[in-house]
Amino acid sequence: MTEQQTIRISFRDALIFVLRGLPAALILATAAAAVVYVLSRNPEPIYRSTAILLATRPSSGFASVPSIIAPSQVDPAIYRSAIVQGNLISQALNRMLGRAPSAQEVETWRERIRVRVDENLVSGLVHIEVEAESPESAATMANALVDALLTWDRTRVGRNIQATLSSLDRSIVLLGAQIRAAEEADDQTTLITLEAARDQLIEELRSAEALNLSAVVLGLLEPFRDAAPDPEPVNDRAAFLTAASFAVVFILTYVALVVLRLTDPRVRAADDVIRTTGAEPLAVIPGRNAFAPEFQLAISRVALSLRSVPRGPVGQGLENPTGPGLVLVTSPTAVGAKHALSTSLAEAYARGGWRTLLVLADPTSLSDRVLPSLRNASMSMMDLAQGSPILRPTVVKLNTGVTLEVVQITHDTLPTSSLGPLAQRLASSLLEWKHDFEVIILDTPALSQANFSLALSEVTDNVILAVLRNQTPHLVLQNTHQDLVRAGFRGVGTVLFLEKRPIRRDESASSPIPSRDASRRPEPREAREPGARVVSAQPRKR
Repeated sequence: MTEQQTIRISFRDALIFVLRGLPAALILATAAAAVVYVLSRNPEPIYRSTAILLATRPSSGFASVPSIIAPSQVDPAIYRSAIVQGNLISQALNRMLGRAPSAQEVETWRERIRVRVDENLVSGLVHIEVEAESPESAATMANALVDALLTWDRTRVGRNIQATLSSLDRSIVLLGAQIRAAEEADDQTTLITLEAARDQLIEELRSAEALNLSAVVLGLLEPFRDAAPDPEPVNDRAAFLTAASFAVVFILTYVALVVLRLTDPRVRAADDVIRTTGAEPLAVIPGRNAFAPEFQLAISRVALSLRSVPRGPVGQGLENPTGPGLVLVTSPTAVGAKHALSTSLAEAYARGGWRTLLVLADPTSLSDRVLPSLRNASMSMMDLAQGSPILRPTVVKLNTGVTLEVVQITHDTLPTSSLGPLAQRLASSLLEWKHDFEVIILDTPALSQANFSLALSEVTDNVILAVLRNQTPHLVLQNTHQDLVRAGFRGVGTVLFLEKRPIRRDESASSPIPSRDASRRPEPREAREPGARVVSAQPRKR
């Protein structure tokens, strides 16, 4: 996408993009949410209970209190390893179950236990989280782990004290051996020194033993909050997962649409039509209101832009008239505004005094609603392909006062083998109608839906491609235009619609009037200027 195209994006274009993508986003997001909701529902709830311990740092102030033995500092992460990798789970299960647990039970509970530490400078919190099938079991196991961890911590401190006593005892024994050696060597100086050291160690050992019997031994852990049963299961996250999946898929849908739009840019303005087809559009229809002057002006501009086709004498009473001849109205892709263009253009020519025939051959058009009088005056594509007699045009008087002759060809699912006969039969009928009408507006399906229109190049005088802003891709428009040129079509032009479907007048009150004699020919016309052949204040007298 070029910089110029990016600058041209307006808030209105963004809003239109959001609204057009809204149905797809809602459908995909709702489907994803429904699937996630079904898959996330668990018939076996899991409950979680959490116990918290306070882990403190040893203070140097304890050294001034002889009756307190302070433990050595330890990394709080050791508590996690003591529970998960040690045998504290077995001890807790033994206390909870009243028996020694099996290895399978220990492994099962190990998967349900999670220990995390919130540490700061002087203290930290040790969270012991346990999941179980019932709230009571989770709370009981969490508290059992707390007791096991406190016991382990105090045992660790007691072991440190016993290690100190053992070290003093070993030192005294070693000094005794050295003293005996000094006595045998009659080394009085060494003997006095060693005996003084042994006496000092013996005094320290006695003091330590007395302190061990009377001291308050501090551990690093103390209870902070006991575990309590939580009646709400933790695995019932269906609502959260459903909402999250809906939001994620909804956003991803728009992301995919943006990527698709960037990789397959659409026609956004007349400049895009010029770059794609090499010619300016015949008209740009800006609004949705068919009563608006700019809409009528755009239709008149289209009518005046169609090239004049010399028509030789084809019968009595017709002497070299000129006119647009057969105008094929199609589109690169399905565009709802195409039918409004066909009917409005035919109405403009008929109001200008031209004998006009409107052929509705697009099965996707809304002709049944716009022209209800044709419901019983139609033939199917299959009948036409099989050689059934062509219908005579039905004369319709619109509620605007304009008289228009119309032929409607309804939709049939045709096999591929019938497309050729259909195009030949339709071309033959169009040649016959050319004898009787000065303007024939042929409304055909989009070329992406039905390509039988490409076989009508020999009888077609002008082609109009209906292009819709923000919907018709550049590449599709370019390929369609090239296909029409290669097929031999003449006078290929485009009309750019800025709205999806212009609002037409309510023509439900249209009523047919008796058809004129098919053998009747229009009277000779006076010479006209080429640029004024369509716009006429009043219909010409015949």
